[in-house]
Amino acid sequence: MDALNADIAMLARRRERDRKGFLHTIELKNLAIRQLEEQSNSGSTGSLTKADLQVMSDTAITLGLAHKTWVHIKGTEPWRTRAATQLEQLNSIVLRILGEIRISSRSAENHTDAEEAA
Repeated sequence: MDALNADIAMLARRRERDRKGFLHTIELKNLAIRQLEEQSNSGSTGSLTKADLQVMSDTAITLGLAHKTWVHIKGTEPWRTRAATQLEQLNSIVLRILGEIRISSRSAENHTDAEEAA
């Protein structure tokens, strides 16, 4: 009987330790979700704001128009090359940022789905 009581006490301590670990894990998960929601609601991607993204988009349009305009003007080859290179670099940056936004959004959705399932 003493051995059974000792086993029960040991299992109760183990269960309590596991429960505290589980609650700590949930607390960390909820903190991460809140941070992602705040980031998402603020409309920022890291240190970039919506206005920054709009400037990047407008710049890409301007560079594209400059390149198309200079194609028909002799002697503008260096400027066309520069505009094309900068446009390509800017598009690369924008695609990387959009990829990070999508990953953050998917991560937040997965956390929300998991929380709803639990």
